[in-house]
Amino acid sequence: MPIPLQELLKYVVIILLWLLFLRISRAAWVEMRSDTKKSKPDDKQGRVTRVTPQVLEASLATNRESAARIAGGSHGSQGAKELFLVRMDGDLPGDRFPIGREITLGRSEGCSIKLDDSFVSGIHARVFMEGSELMITDLSSTNGTFVNSQRITKSRMLKVGDTIMVGQNRFVVGL
Repeated sequence: MPIPLQELLKYVVIILLWLLFLRISRAAWVEMRSDTKKSKPDDKQGRVTRVTPQVLEASLATNRESAARIAGGSHGSQGAKELFLVRMDGDLPGDRFPIGREITLGRSEGCSIKLDDSFVSGIHARVFMEGSELMITDLSSTNGTFVNSQRITKSRMLKVGDTIMVGQNRFVVGL
């Protein structure tokens, strides 16, 4: 092989290695930035708070008592108290997400609760208020949405203490 051709190939290989290095560096930078964004509260959904496991268990016990009182009245009616989804496991257990009028769960950046889980669809499920009732619907996800260990196929009413499974992430409805 002629010397000028060898020189040219050497420079081409060096350039390709640099391009590969830059591509990997950019991917790492984007990943680090998305992790930083994930830890900040989302302005659209309010403030996310983290609680310890002891506080979480006490809160759930109180929520179960409230659920029993609510169930004794009108089934599923939540009154004027603010409702939360409490993350039980997954990336950050103990996080409380205020529901407000509507939140979405999924892997997509546009979701209110972004989940890094390969079993979760881009926009997996929607939790929303319909009148005074709290509802959940599966948005045609591949692996399904489960409420109290039962797969849902249409919109379903939620009440305080219900457990929601989206992929490998478990949430509990709390006050």
